[in-house]
Amino acid sequence: MLDTRAFAVCCESLAANSLRVEGLFRQSGTADAVKIMLLALLNTHELPQNADPHGVAGVLKQLLRDTPLPMLPAELIPGMLEALKLPEHSDRIIEVRTCLGALSPESARVLQTLCSLLLRVS
Repeated sequence: MLDTRAFAVCCESLAANSLRVEGLFRQSGTADAVKIMLLALLNTHELPQNADPHGVAGVLKQLLRDTPLPMLPAELIPGMLEALKLPEHSDRIIEVRTCLGALSPESARVLQTLCSLLLRVS
């Protein structure tokens, strides 16, 4: 299960300090720094002051990779793909929202937070 508190700390840090960092999710922090930061975050739910933004992004990606269950359950994917084939934009939105309505509240919050962050970074 995703540590949602650690996830939120990473997202908040990136949103507050790193929106203009070039290649934020493309470039990696060092593997050792990411590992140390991840362990500290999971224990304290805090990031080091002046943490490298690429390292924080690496921690966020690692948290998502380590989640045992996918954010979008397999049973929702066919409906999402069908929704994207609809010709009218408004119909696509309605159908995607219907599919996302089947997510657990925790998964919905995580997905909303992640999409919001990615929208701000792009």
